[in-house]
Amino acid sequence: MLRLFCCAVLVAALVGTGPYGHAQRPSEPMTLDNALRQAAPPVRPTAPPESSGRKEPKSEYMRPSGTYVRPTDGSKDPELDKAWGTYDAAIKTATAALRSKMNEKYMAARTAAKIDDVTRYNELLEDLDKKGKLPSDDKSLSPALAATRNAYDDAASDLEKSYKAVVERLLKDTAIDASVARAVDQERVQLAAQGIARPQIPPDAIKIGRHSYYVFFGPVTQEQAVAECKKRGGYLARITEPKEFAMFHKKLLLLQNKSTFWVDGTDAANEGTWTFLNGDPMPQPLPWLPGEPNNDTRGRWIDGNWRRQEQDGLAIQVIRADGAWTTGMDDLEQTAQAGFICEWE
Repeated sequence: MLRLFCCAVLVAALVGTGPYGHAQRPSEPMTLDNALRQAAPPVRPTAPPESSGRKEPKSEYMRPSGTYVRPTDGSKDPELDKAWGTYDAAIKTATAALRSKMNEKYMAARTAAKIDDVTRYNELLEDLDKKGKLPSDDKSLSPALAATRNAYDDAASDLEKSYKAVVERLLKDTAIDASVARAVDQERVQLAAQGIARPQIPPDAIKIGRHSYYVFFGPVTQEQAVAECKKRGGYLARITEPKEFAMFHKKLLLLQNKSTFWVDGTDAANEGTWTFLNGDPMPQPLPWLPGEPNNDTRGRWIDGNWRRQEQDGLAIQVIRADGAWTTGMDDLEQTAQAGFICEWE
């Protein structure tokens, strides 16, 4: 009997141990954290407890992109020192508020066990913490992002006013050489060039979903149109869906006048194969005007010289055909002068 009892104890012990005789731990329950740790690639290997949110980054503060950085060899002035202190504090406060809102979204996604959203917000937070990159394509963060950019703009405006005030003071002081004031003003101009283009969307822009469009009458070349849209914080309009062209058709018909407007598109790399200017494929077919594209290379006078050019640029035209106004796509020389359509997200 004693032998049978010992055998039973031994069997029970073996059942409760691993292959090397160590006691086995019960497997972890399949929680959201466990699922994230087991994902490939791992979304967040060291996820904090659900109640704490993401911890603040321990690395050095990363200044957000599009904000000013004071030159190390810049102008030394007590007023500018104070202005820069105020500016830096405002940028940090606005960024912290944005990060807090992003963290709220991250925690809400965790609570709802939406792993895809957890991954997305986690990546956005990592970009902000490590690269200073603000989110630009997340609709749920649009209000917070707009408030942050407004705070950045207000802080930049105050800093610029401080620079102008210092320049005016220096110019009034006859004991100070005017070149000092010019150096301060030049530094202000250089700082302004650091900032990224803020979206300058006209209030009466046409809106389709998250996108806004505005028609400018130019006249400019296609390359200049790209630069003009970029300067306004947008890009040359891309027609990727039928509803976009339908909107342009409806709005441009109101002009009741022959007009041409640049949009994003070219076949310069391969005649007859239309792509966006960056080389990305373009949805086909395009709503061409009758007889277009014809790559008309009859030539024209350019800077006093007769030149033949391929019609490698894409534009929307408003024309009168068969007694009625209509719109459609046309190919033009990229150096031709036309209006343009900008797009913003």
